[in-house]
Amino acid sequence: MTIVIDCTYTPQDYVGAQYLHLRPRPWLYYFVAGFVAFLIALLIAAFYLGSSPSDRPRPHATTPVSTATLAWVAGGIMYLIAFFLIYLPWRARRLFGQYKALHTPFQFIFTDEGMNAESANGRSTQPWDHILKWRENRHLFLLYPNDAMFHMIPKRCIADEEKVAALRALLDTHVKRMG
Repeated sequence: MTIVIDCTYTPQDYVGAQYLHLRPRPWLYYFVAGFVAFLIALLIAAFYLGSSPSDRPRPHATTPVSTATLAWVAGGIMYLIAFFLIYLPWRARRLFGQYKALHTPFQFIFTDEGMNAESANGRSTQPWDHILKWRENRHLFLLYPNDAMFHMIPKRCIADEEKVAALRALLDTHVKRMG
């Protein structure tokens, strides 16, 4: 089976690819949940250890230890919000603007042998054993030749859902899917 995809990337494709690339693996969700539970336990312990026994029935009373802990937790949350909602999209759009090769139309051709990519800037052929893994979301496929680099295929460039399903099946047949 041959699947041909013609497309031109947009800055939003690149931003979406960065978010998908950074999406945690399933095991990381458990780690983060455990870490959040640890922070909550630390906050509660700091609150109760910093107060005298007579103050413990009043949970709204704060101490220097619990205030500092709360400030660190709030600061960390604000950092993550700023990173993911402001810095990451800004940086991805900036990099997209600098990387002129992403602005030209391209064509991907997927076959049982591998993936071919072609644009006005050049041509590349990669057999399936050169692609380490892949992942997808509602908007994109990402194909990884290594852990840090990826090829992005926007689903908006694929004509219909049957072609999306065919590409997914082809990738499942030849490449390991990431969680």
